[in-house]
Amino acid sequence: MKKIYSFLIVAVFTVSFANAQVLFSDNFDDGNGSSRWSETSVGGVNVSDFAYDYISDGIPAAPNGGGLGLKLEVNTDPNAGASSQIYEFPASQTFTGNYTVSFDVWTDYEDGGSGTTEFVTYGVMHSDENLPSLNGLDFSITCDWGSGHDLWCYIEGQGMGTTDVGIDTLGYYTGVDIDGLESQNGNGTALYESAFVDGIPAWQWNHVVISADADSVAWYVNDILFAKVLRLDYDGNASLGLIDLWSSVGTANFTVYDNFMVTGGAISVNDIKSSKRAKLYPVPATDVLNVVVNEVSTFELINTIGQTVQKRVVDGRSTIEISNLSPGMYLARITSKNGQVEIHKVLIK
Repeated sequence: MKKIYSFLIVAVFTVSFANAQVLFSDNFDDGNGSSRWSETSVGGVNVSDFAYDYISDGIPAAPNGGGLGLKLEVNTDPNAGASSQIYEFPASQTFTGNYTVSFDVWTDYEDGGSGTTEFVTYGVMHSDENLPSLNGLDFSITCDWGSGHDLWCYIEGQGMGTTDVGIDTLGYYTGVDIDGLESQNGNGTALYESAFVDGIPAWQWNHVVISADADSVAWYVNDILFAKVLRLDYDGNASLGLIDLWSSVGTANFTVYDNFMVTGGAISVNDIKSSKRAKLYPVPATDVLNVVVNEVSTFELINTIGQTVQKRVVDGRSTIEISNLSPGMYLARITSKNGQVEIHKVLIK
């Protein structure tokens, strides 16, 4: 039976770079992605699908381009549950100097239980095509935000324990235990949860950016800086993966990646913010919402069950009447004449 998703898509953006060199990209739409990636898998029965038609399964199109995607599943066989990991690497690639990795990611898990122990995991600087427990720098996040540790960092073969490489997350915490923010700083949990609709990563598209410069590697999720890690002393390959650290079996749990790209040059928070073409205010809005664009565009306001409640052409500064709408979170989708899509979260009170 096809599962129909009716969840608000989180605000995501594609960062544009003038004259940026594309080092590697894959939107998986030709169905031949397996020829461009190299796979490593250990543990239980893990599955990859490089031609997954997620739209036919009811998942909305990724805001940065939709169609086919890379679907990863771990521990799909109830009789073979084991600590499991599956990783995909751009085949025969080594990224050096300053560069930026970006992609869209959707996570899904079977709701109603005690939560999932699966972690969406991705990274950079892999010296070979192995798992994050062996080398490189990887960031890891749960689907449901319900584990004792929702955020992990693997640095040179170790997770949450190395002392030679530090993490500086918005000045709140130093050390590799990113999740320490949740208990050691009251702003930590609120900061991370603010990146997601309903405060959890699942059932929505999230946009991830990993930016590497000469000194550090920064990890952004939906425009929010999650962590900055001192850069290791080598270059390497990027990775997309899914891991299950505690031998659970969840056949309804999976991850979808789309619109993967590596470009030359590092970016900053200001680069991300400056890439947005539209401005919406006030925040939150009550009676009217002002939309400012620099070219003629189509504006759509979508509620949490996927209904378009406002649609009109906007140009320059436009005022949208919203006094008749119920309070809550909405999605504003702005499409330019050439098809570029920009998405904002809108809170109406």
